[in-house]
Amino acid sequence: MRLAMVAALLAFVFSCISCASCDLVEGGRFESRAGEFTVLTNGSTCGPFLSEYGSFARVEKPHDVGGHHIWTSKKTLAGGKVTLDRLSIKWASNKHVIVNCRYSNDALDFKVNQWGDLMVTYTFEE
Repeated sequence: MRLAMVAALLAFVFSCISCASCDLVEGGRFESRAGEFTVLTNGSTCGPFLSEYGSFARVEKPHDVGGHHIWTSKKTLAGGKVTLDRLSIKWASNKHVIVNCRYSNDALDFKVNQWGDLMVTYTFEE
């Protein structure tokens, strides 16, 4: 009896989860002046409560040898409960990117300040 109740409860939970929809939205693509780095922004409604919107800034650095693309390194720089239209990217130089968040500082759940030779700074506006 107990096993049947647990199985029924799990079936109900999984059916509720499968009905939930996630909207994944691609934001902007911001290439450094020398083309060495690209920062991409994206957002989704797949937060812990599905009604919560989250946005992320991710950097990519392609590695080429002899004109052939070998691999791309990727790192998520920042993410939090902000809408995509309130997250913007600006290049200060070839190796310095500024992430602007038009919310308070605590809206971003995590921030990376440096990745390899790329420096990342953050500005906040409310």
